[in-house]
Amino acid sequence: MVVKHRTLTCEYRYLFDTQIHTDRVRNAVTKNLKSNISKLITKSNFDPKSYENSIQLWLMKNVIVDKIMYKAYIENNELKIKPNETGRRPRSNNQSNTVNIPLQNGHSQQPFGGEWFGLYSIQQLNTVPNHIMIVIGCNDYLIKYDHNDPKHANHALCAFKHMDTLYCFNPWGDGYADKQENLPDNLLWSDLKTKYKCKHVIIYSGYNFQGHGRNQTDVGACSGYVLNFGTHMYNEIMNWIFMHSIGKNEDLVFKHFPNIQDGVSNIRGTNNNNSTVHTNNQTVMYFSERFNYFVTHLFQTYMPIFGVGTYHPNDAKEYSNALLKNMTRTPMMLNNRVNNFEKEQGTYHNNKRKIKSV
Repeated sequence: MVVKHRTLTCEYRYLFDTQIHTDRVRNAVTKNLKSNISKLITKSNFDPKSYENSIQLWLMKNVIVDKIMYKAYIENNELKIKPNETGRRPRSNNQSNTVNIPLQNGHSQQPFGGEWFGLYSIQQLNTVPNHIMIVIGCNDYLIKYDHNDPKHANHALCAFKHMDTLYCFNPWGDGYADKQENLPDNLLWSDLKTKYKCKHVIIYSGYNFQGHGRNQTDVGACSGYVLNFGTHMYNEIMNWIFMHSIGKNEDLVFKHFPNIQDGVSNIRGTNNNNSTVHTNNQTVMYFSERFNYFVTHLFQTYMPIFGVGTYHPNDAKEYSNALLKNMTRTPMMLNNRVNNFEKEQGTYHNNKRKIKSV
């Protein structure tokens, strides 16, 4: 029997797609959502197949994944941010290193293919989607520090627009909150609040997923955490919709995303219904203990895109190692899968393919 082998890079630590893996991040998100909702449907003694069309239609209409790159810099001793002019994507066909790609306003030059359709809808189509997962990369993230930590020179974050509120996630949690004056996060949240037409900003300030002794040497693990977070936000929405549809609303741990009506608190845990974080342009943002608990609930409830199981602090190191391994996997594509894949892409690599007899 002749088996055709071809190994393809599936590198998820970079925001932007390879030329052949169009919209790979959104595809990974929707695959995870289908898996988690199917398990919930089965657990509720229903047949997932009877929901397939409804699930697919909802995913097509509601799952939007925007990607945007920023650069932090110092001007007149003041920390500032700007959209980056270049980004990086992994090379295709299992080649090492990365290649630079030109960006426009921090995102790819074309809105289609899942790169920034949510922002395009707002700015060009005058329509504001209810839900948008925004994956953020920031170059020179630690520029305000004298030391330059190469492991965190670039950092990934995530914001999730739900209705009129922007929910912001840095996997450093309270590690960011304690150092916020020297980090660009609040500037990023403020800029995104304006761009995505949100009224409120609620920021995660809880458990530090990348704290000391966990995954300090795992370059790129932050990307896995933020992709898991954004996907889990969608998982929770789908969970609500299904539980409402079968009349099991009372079984929900959370019946809505935490909001400012639930109360806000500062990083010390003192109740405070006034603003807790201000940026230079006086954008009001909030820390919320309830949102911190909500994020913990997400990671401990839903199976992730990256990692082998739900998260628990006692297994943090193992979770991070599995997460990073999943993000850099290089799947082998064989026989008809290779042929069909190449046919879809309009590319053929017969001269490069290895032929092996088994």
